[in-house]
Amino acid sequence: WVVLVAAENCKVGIDVMKVEYPKNQTVQEFFETLKDQFSDYEWSVITKPLQEIDQLHQFYRYWCLKESYVKAIGIGLALDLRTIEFHLSDKEEGTNLSENKKTSRTRTKLYINNELKHQWKFEELYLDNLHCVAASYSTLDDVDKIKEGKFEKIDIEEVLN
Repeated sequence: WVVLVAAENCKVGIDVMKVEYPKNQTVQEFFETLKDQFSDYEWSVITKPLQEIDQLHQFYRYWCLKESYVKAIGIGLALDLRTIEFHLSDKEEGTNLSENKKTSRTRTKLYINNELKHQWKFEELYLDNLHCVAASYSTLDDVDKIKEGKFEKIDIEEVLN
């Protein structure tokens, strides 16, 4: 997949992840190795669904959000990921995007060290049933200038034409 995000006078980060079962280990073993990258709140949302596949969807959704944010601020995974916490809307916490629709404008909120960061906005969608994408963006000057964009899925034939 190729994902392009363009914005003027903004910090922008993007990430794409394939939702898949781990290789050579159980889901629980996989989760155990990465659990310390999430806040207690996030982990409770990730592990809330009963089915492992739904837990994996939640896991990769949060991971995508975290990676898109750290890419936007330009420091990568050197940041302690437990200091950044994402809250999905109450309606979305128990679900994943692929169950409901291909695109979603979430009301995702970012907290850094328990402080809400209003200037950050997030867009998410599934490119297909297994590939989730998240974009994080914030203006460099006046936060009120942020206009919510939308993802458009374009077929390679459209690009070539």
